[in-house]
Amino acid sequence: MEGTAARRRRTVRASAPAAAADEEITDSSGESGAEDEAPEISESESEAEADETAADRRRRLARQYLDNLAGGMDTAAGFDAHDVDKTLLAARLREDVAETKGRAYRQLADGYDYGHGRRALRRTRSPATGIAAAPGCLYTVAKDGRVTKWVDGAKVAEARAHKRGALCVAASTDGKLVATGGGDRQVCVFDGDLRPLGTLSQHRDAVTAVVFRRGTHTLYSASADRTVKVWSAEQLAYVETLFGHQDSIAAIAALAQERCLTVGARDRSARMWKIADESQLVFRAGPARGGFAEGSVDAVVMIDHHMFVTGGDSGALALWTLAKKRPVHVQHAAHGLDAPGAPARFSAEEAAPPAPAPQPRWITALAAVPYSDLFVSGSWGGVRVWRVVAGERPTFEEVAAVPVPGVVNGIAVVETETGLRLAISLGAELRGARWLTRAGRNGLYTVDVPAAADTPAASAPAS
Repeated sequence: MEGTAARRRRTVRASAPAAAADEEITDSSGESGAEDEAPEISESESEAEADETAADRRRRLARQYLDNLAGGMDTAAGFDAHDVDKTLLAARLREDVAETKGRAYRQLADGYDYGHGRRALRRTRSPATGIAAAPGCLYTVAKDGRVTKWVDGAKVAEARAHKRGALCVAASTDGKLVATGGGDRQVCVFDGDLRPLGTLSQHRDAVTAVVFRRGTHTLYSASADRTVKVWSAEQLAYVETLFGHQDSIAAIAALAQERCLTVGARDRSARMWKIADESQLVFRAGPARGGFAEGSVDAVVMIDHHMFVTGGDSGALALWTLAKKRPVHVQHAAHGLDAPGAPARFSAEEAAPPAPAPQPRWITALAAVPYSDLFVSGSWGGVRVWRVVAGERPTFEEVAAVPVPGVVNGIAVVETETGLRLAISLGAELRGARWLTRAGRNGLYTVDVPAAADTPAASAPAS
């Protein structure tokens, strides 16, 4: 019994300081009634949550989401949240749903009058090799290594980016960062006003393509060294390298998911890189059926998270889905054929041999409005607008052809308040070679296409 009593006394003594400490912490609040108010607030919240049904909770979260969207637009545009246009709000909601599901949901291709576009050319010193769009402006790069910022057709900033010629450019969705790649093996990062922020120098050969993941500052770069590199452009930090292509990578594309899509020129493959899963899907171009042989795949664009389009030196456009390893639809000689020209162009013999067969115009550039049915292809002499027709086996068809004075080295498609703008980086020669020269111009070529008369502003501009 004495042992038990002693143990009780030791327990009481040991617990006494803890109790005193608890009292001191509680009293140190310095506010009278604080202890009484806290339980009442907690109790009321718990009662409200207990009484809330699943439907009530969904309504509350939806109302909060709409308030957040309206508040975001209020901050960006500078007007009262009560004046937010319901159409604009609905467009933002549709865009969020599309990015979540990753499907094409906007029907835009038939909403414009392509026959009445207003055209303008802004010259550059040398052939323009790439173009990127950001909110309110455009960026172009050229073979002289310069990157240029354009606003409303006027040159507002310019910087020397590369010593051996700039080949590609990309802008983040918010317009805060711009990245360029060139023949000097470097990726140069600028702010929106082309003030240099730093240089990324991990590639071992020319950087041929760059793209930002939509809505982020994650940058993907592709190179002739056959690798894709992932960067945090904001921190100028290297993340990882992706291997798999057997030839130089010609083009790259990305949307909102943590994925990127590349085409390797003469290995004739497209690869979807699932970066989080550390895996890749490989799509290989097969032998031509009814068309010209595929020697190189040079351009790619993503329609949504499940469909993409490729093009190359065979002149064919191919539509792919992630569910099949072969294209679901192919358009041969999409930009027509080139006449062989005078015999002196292909032979030095006195007695001219028979003229060779006409050859297709290459697909040199591709662009699209994300999550829509509209994409654009370019070659020398013109661009063509196409509409994707959804279904169990998707196809696409031509909507319009727009002639341009030169070789199309890059395209950006921008939605405006009055219609659609096709912005083209134009040159008298190909961006990566000089063997093909045309009587063309060097510079930024824009075509402002108005909305069709019977279409009420085809769609709200994408943010």
